Amino acid sequence: MILGSVLWPASPAAAKNVAVIMSADVDAYREALRGFKGKLDFPAIIAEYNMEGYFNRGQKILNEIRTKVKPDLVFAIGTLALQVVAGEVTDVPVVYAMVLNPPNIVGAGTKNVTGASINVPVEQPVRLFKQLGPQIRRVGVVFNRANTGYLVKQADSVARAEGLQLIAKAIGSPKEAIQALDSLQEEGVDVLWILPDETILAPEVIERMLLFSYRNKVPLLGLSKRQAEMGALFSLSFASSEDIGRQAGEVANSIMGGKTVAQVPYTTARRVTLTANLKAAQKLGMEIPKGILATADTIIPADVGIHPDWMKFDPQKQVVQLLLVGAADGTNGTMNYNGYGGGDMTAIIPFGWKVEVTFRNKGLGAIPHSLAVVNEAIAMPLEGGILAFPRATTVKLVPGLLAGEQDSFEFVANKEGRFLLFCGVTGHGIQGMWDYLIVSKEAKVPSVLVSRSVGPPQVTKDQ
Repeated sequence: MILGSVLWPASPAAAKNVAVIMSADVDAYREALRGFKGKLDFPAIIAEYNMEGYFNRGQKILNEIRTKVKPDLVFAIGTLALQVVAGEVTDVPVVYAMVLNPPNIVGAGTKNVTGASINVPVEQPVRLFKQLGPQIRRVGVVFNRANTGYLVKQADSVARAEGLQLIAKAIGSPKEAIQALDSLQEEGVDVLWILPDETILAPEVIERMLLFSYRNKVPLLGLSKRQAEMGALFSLSFASSEDIGRQAGEVANSIMGGKTVAQVPYTTARRVTLTANLKAAQKLGMEIPKGILATADTIIPADVGIHPDWMKFDPQKQVVQLLLVGAADGTNGTMNYNGYGGGDMTAIIPFGWKVEVTFRNKGLGAIPHSLAVVNEAIAMPLEGGILAFPRATTVKLVPGLLAGEQDSFEFVANKEGRFLLFCGVTGHGIQGMWDYLIVSKEAKVPSVLVSRSVGPPQVTKDQ
């Protein structure tokens, strides 16, 4: 059944007929379709069809498309839609989106199918492993050759170029995963990687991989935020269904612009989300490098942060008070808050809590300082900064408070994410007078995480 059609401004003779087949009418596929439509640079009459999750329905839709639409291009959204179209439509170009491991669906001899997959480029996990440090040399993977053999081959080549060794164990069923993981343990892998493989994604296999990670103190990289929440140290996943759709639109533009399908290879996700799990890091007894945390889109806070004497909170009223001292000591040339700078300290605040901040300039060297909660930026601002919450700043943000002065402000942490505790005085932030503030829906109470100890901290452990 046709869902709708869109006529782009142009004469009907100039417009291209595009048939859209969605595996199901779900938000992610709708977002991909929106991105696809918004990216097209040729006039098109678009006919949309919904398979409602049924393969047989897709076959009936395909017959209707052939007789009524007579498309110049078919756009398949989702794996099921591509399974229906691949091999059946051979006379017109087929572009897909929101498909994992498309080589498993599109035969090697197929010449008219390409698109935008949701696979994360293999270079990104390998790059992440390198950032963990020189102790990471052997990367363990378990895979089904029929599903991700092609991906393991790609990853092996990339890993070798980066000086890493991929230790791959092929299995044919979830039952064989235990033996494969035992073999990886014997060979002493330094990190374990969950591949986008249907066999590996069986719940019992994921559970065994998480258990392997904690028993052997081996970091685990997953492929979804959910896997990080389950206990993986990291996850890397595609960030935007709409952008996957835009990538498919770019592919369609190239084909309708005159290139053959064979000249337009399929793409992988160009926008990727990194989740870092500080709770898992604590259980593994390791520290996640600051460079990784700085690029993480989501940080899952640790169970056991510290509660320094400068942080007071009331769980009943959901209020936290922070006393932050600028130039607390000579650390980083006095460019620090409570002795921490350059992101060495992270204050974690539960979502929705009221935050009451008192800032005091201790005044070492009589240098002015200020404090604001600002949004992160690609380039750290020279001065000031864009406030993350209304009025979340001391007075005289750029001139700063003089030695011995103090000011207070408060805000409600009603926006989830990572922000900077930032000195807006000209040049101070880029000299390292900044730390992190994370607002998290996972956090139950406020806490502080530090990547560098400063003296004997007066703290109590979170029980």
